[in-house]
Amino acid sequence: MPADTLKQMGSISLRFRCEPCGRNGQYRADRLAELVGDVGLPEAMVVLAKLGQCPRALNPPSVNSTSYNQDKCQIRRDTPAPSMPPTVGKAMHERWRGFIRCERHHQGLKATKPCGVEAELDLPTLVAALGYDFEIAKLNAKLTAPCCGSRSFELTWYRPTQQAA
Repeated sequence: MPADTLKQMGSISLRFRCEPCGRNGQYRADRLAELVGDVGLPEAMVVLAKLGQCPRALNPPSVNSTSYNQDKCQIRRDTPAPSMPPTVGKAMHERWRGFIRCERHHQGLKATKPCGVEAELDLPTLVAALGYDFEIAKLNAKLTAPCCGSRSFELTWYRPTQQAA
């Protein structure tokens, strides 16, 4: 079960990055808890951005703004990408697990909610259809969301030792 607060995370190292500002930093979770309080990670990131004098965090845009997502503070947890196999065939042989989840927000011109369906990719079928040497980086162009056929989706990959959430 994941930790809910910084103190529950113990002494793990957390890295943060804000692309628009070019800021980044690394903190131990227990030391960050001393700095911002024993709060959850999303709240800690907002407080950390304000402590770093991020202009977007200090003066957030109105939630009704049409460019809210671009104008709000963009601080994110920076996690190193796992060494993903380059091809679908190698991912299958190394027993990686892939999941696809719908991320649509518009159907035609109407706003809509994502379907919420997450499905596991069947790697042997992908290898049979696309070939052993098909690059994972090009996989987005070949797939659609399983529930609605939307081209707006997220692919998540798990190492063989990780459990899928």
